[in-house]
Amino acid sequence: MLGALLALAYLTRLEGAVLGAASVAAAVAWLAATRRLAVGMRKAIPGVVLAALIVSPYVFYLHHALGRWALSGRVQAAAQAETSRLRP
Repeated sequence: MLGALLALAYLTRLEGAVLGAASVAAAVAWLAATRRLAVGMRKAIPGVVLAALIVSPYVFYLHHALGRWALSGRVQAAAQAETSRLRP
């Protein structure tokens, strides 16, 4: 369930990727501290697969639209607009 929520957060705003990374780091740290890392990783597999299924259409769309792999189209669109504004 957490994987789906983090994937939807990423699709809403690019900062969702930062939230996802922070959540994963916190979960791994907690599981390592409680010595349940192996069990926690096995239980996380369905969430990771679900997140990948939710996010992959957008990532493949960006690859098709931009011609290269990217995490967000907003950053590239902003950079392109800035570049076109600076041209004489």
